Amino acid sequence: MDKKNILRIGDDNAGAWHPLGPVAKELEKILDGEFRLTVTNDYENLSILDTHQYDACISYADRKSLTGGIQ
Repeated sequence: MDKKNILRIGDDNAGAWHPLGPVAKELEKILDGEFRLTVTNDYENLSILDTHQYDACISYADRKSLTGGIQ
């Protein structure tokens, strides 16, 4: 059986409310063995993402925009 590909996108720096670090560790434990997890913090690549390459996407975006608002 082939492993399912999951993309996790999120900023590894401390989030405004919910830092990714502890969540990322839990995701790795949960998904280990049955899924292939790809990690990125490059939000710009979402516009050119090949959706056929991934079975699911976990977006953990907790960051402020350049104008100071929350995205």
